[in-house]
Amino acid sequence: MTTFRLYGEVFKFEAEKPLVHPVTKEYLKDDEGNIKTEIVNYEIREISAAVRDAFLNENAKRMRYNREGKVIGVREHKGMYSGLLAICLYDENGKLIPEKEIQSWPTTTQEALFIEANKINKLNKEAPGEAELGND
Repeated sequence: MTTFRLYGEVFKFEAEKPLVHPVTKEYLKDDEGNIKTEIVNYEIREISAAVRDAFLNENAKRMRYNREGKVIGVREHKGMYSGLLAICLYDENGKLIPEKEIQSWPTTTQEALFIEANKINKLNKEAPGEAELGND
């Protein structure tokens, strides 16, 4: 018998986040001029099938296709990583992280989290039946 967890896969991690002044939006610094930070807990959660399908449909619009319908490149790169993270990355209060905030993070951070989000949500797997249909 196979057992499934209905709440799906979760990848938990903590990150060091800079503290920002609420009014000036400048980084808060200590007496030596170092940026003050806090540790924040995040989770990448598995998305539902409906959310996955909507994400894949939206992502398909980014691609360039040849006459045979095969992907030959990417038309629009903006938000490729942050778009996925914005539907599965949660803060310690259970709220989704806004895409605008994710876009402000370093590319190395986004890429590492994007890889984990892809693994958890099985987005790099070949769709069932594609190999038989010749869409490899």
